[in-house]
Amino acid sequence: MIRLLQGLLLLAGSAASSWAAVIPYQGTLRQSGALFSGNATFVFRLTSADGSTEYWTSGSTVVAVNQGLFRYPLGEPNQAAFSAIDWSAVSPYVEVTVNSTILTPREALGSSPYSLHAVGGAR
Repeated sequence: MIRLLQGLLLLAGSAASSWAAVIPYQGTLRQSGALFSGNATFVFRLTSADGSTEYWTSGSTVVAVNQGLFRYPLGEPNQAAFSAIDWSAVSPYVEVTVNSTILTPREALGSSPYSLHAVGGAR
């Protein structure tokens, strides 16, 4: 059994002329109680609290996990869909699937996406 122990959300953006933003996400992955190391197939989705509405997805992607630690930039790929999210109108949650197993519970994003909305409004 694979479990996600923790996730950390931070805000990052590019100051380049074509402004792009991602939300770096990291977590700890365990398998049978031990820290997992190796490659795993992940799918990251931003959804409504119950998962019924999808705002963005990474699609299937292989992520390196080292001593349980993994990192992934939410918003890549599919940056057009990510940029089109109306952060003022949604309360997004992160849903993580690892090797075809959906991990629960989904995690609320907190204030990071609202920072994207504020920065986007200033463009």
